[in-house]
This record gives sequence, C-alpha cells and structure tokens, in this order.
Amino acid sequence: MTRYWINTVSWDHVQIGRKNGIVQANHGKIAPLKRLSAGDRILFYSPRTTLKNGDPLQMFTAAATLTDEEIYQVVLSRDFTPYRRNAHFEECQAVDIKPLIEKLRFIQDKKSWGYMFRFGLFEIPKDDFHLIYSKMKNTVRCIWAGENPLMIQYHDVDWGVPVHDDRKHFEMLILEGAQAGLSWETVLRKRWEYRKAFKGFDPKKVARMTDAQLEGMLENPGIIRNRLKVFSARKNARVFVEIQNEFGSFDAYVWRFVGGKPVDGRRKTLKSIPANTAQSDVLSVDLKKRGMSFVGSTIIYAYMQATGLVNDHTTDCWFYR
Repeated sequence: MTRYWINTVSWDHVQIGRKNGIVQANHGKIAPLKRLSAGDRILFYSPRTTLKNGDPLQMFTAAATLTDEEIYQVVLSRDFTPYRRNAHFEECQAVDIKPLIEKLRFIQDKKSWGYMFRFGLFEIPKDDFHLIYSKMKNTVRCIWAGENPLMIQYHDVDWGVPVHDDRKHFEMLILEGAQAGLSWETVLRKRWEYRKAFKGFDPKKVARMTDAQLEGMLENPGIIRNRLKVFSARKNARVFVEIQNEFGSFDAYVWRFVGGKPVDGRRKTLKSIPANTAQSDVLSVDLKKRGMSFVGSTIIYAYMQATGLVNDHTTDCWFYR
C-alpha cells in the first residue's frame, strides 16, 4: 500500500537529489529510510535555500516516488557517509506553504505550523499529499519566475500584491534602485542583508544615517557596494519622509498616480509588458522634482509592478486569475 511522506530538506540539497535521483533523510540516517517502501510518494519541503545561513523559503520544492527497496551507503567524506534510496523525481512547480496551512490536516496547530517539519521525514494523510501535489502540478506562473525558488517565492508572495504599508513602499524603492544595471535575482539574494543594513527599511531612521555609517556599508559584501546607490538611499529617505508629512503617508501620495486602484495590464505574454508607461513617466518626474535619484521611469515602473500599482502578471498566471 502506498504511503505518503514529507521530507524536510533545504533547496540546495533537493537539487542534488533531483539531479542524482536519490533521497536522503535526517542528515543521512538509515532509520528514516527503513520506514519507506518502493512506490511510496514523497514531497520535499524546503524551509531555506541552503542548509547553513540560507534565505527563508518555506516552500514545497519537489515530488518523488521511491523506485525500489535498496538502501545503500555512500562515502562523501571521512566524517560523512549518508544512507540513500533511489527515487524518480517528477516535473513540478514549487509552491508556497502559507496559503495551504489552514487546509492541511497534518498541521494541527495553525499558529505553530512549523513544528512538524522539525521531525525531518514524516508521514502525512493521502488527501494532504494530493492537495499539495495538485498545486505543484497545476500552478502556471509568469515565465520570468523560472525555477529559482527565491524568484518563485517573490512572484507568489510579493510581486503585484497591492502595497499599503509605507515601509514596504520604501523597501521596494531602495531595492529597485539598487537593481539598476543588474538582475533582479542578484538583488533578491541580498534582500535580507539590505533589510539589516537599512534599519528595517524605516525611512526616518535611514534619513538620519551619517556619512560614516553609509561609508561603512561600502565594506558590506551583503549589499551592492555602489557609492551612488548607497548614498541615494539616505537622500531618497529624506524626500520620502517629506512626502509622508505632506500627504499623511507615502501610500496616499503614490496611489493617486493610478487613480487609487491597480492598473490591469492584461498582458498575454512577457514580450507585451512595457519597460515604462505614461503613469511611470509622471511619477518619475514628480519624484525627481522632489529630489529623489535612481527613480527613472523604467525603475519606477518596476517599482509599480512590484507594489501592485500595476498588475502585470500574464493572463495565464495563477495570480492573475
């Protein structure tokens, strides 16, 4: 009889498993693997991108079926000789756990939902397996999200969600400005370090940062060490605070540029998404007049997409539907 399991594994180790068609559990121990039988189905949950110091992920990242009864040991180093089993990995999409928590029966305490994953490998009900599996097989996303879990997580959780929190607005202005000339994936990998370096994206605190503090940031490999970009964050923070004082919040100011509700782009393909629009042109000009930098129309349009001022998810994407 087929049984259904979750194996808690960092994303980088899941990729090793997929490449080699193997399953390890609980840091290579044999006991968990003995509980499994050929034909059993396994979902892989990745709390982080890497085992050590990885970015938070909290996604189901792979699905596999055990192919035989063999358990074997491999020598990876003098101190690490893990046990493995063979498995067939399916083509599927990673999915965020958070929208599923309320529906999953194996998560009994919805507030402390991460508790079960501390066990590494554990059995789950069949209906829970199929709920997660169906999402992994049927999810269609904007093509730019690709297969990178950080990009998938950003697409599913952040991009295009209407923002009404001023710190979030400020965060995206800093990050989109930092991206100029670089890939978004590069910036996304540094997001958590940016959050620490720039005071949790509190604009008032960033506005008060000293030259010495900003100079010190140029030694931080966790952020993009471009002097103009780093120093522009303080200048932009001061303008941001001025806008808050004038309009009551930055949120009240910025949503005026789209009439108070998201612009529905109705994009059928990635190629149909423009680099900028008339609305981003107007917002860019106004921010520049107020004294901000790294707020050209292309950067501002990316910011508008990220904060949900514009819905540019393609029409076949689950988010758009």
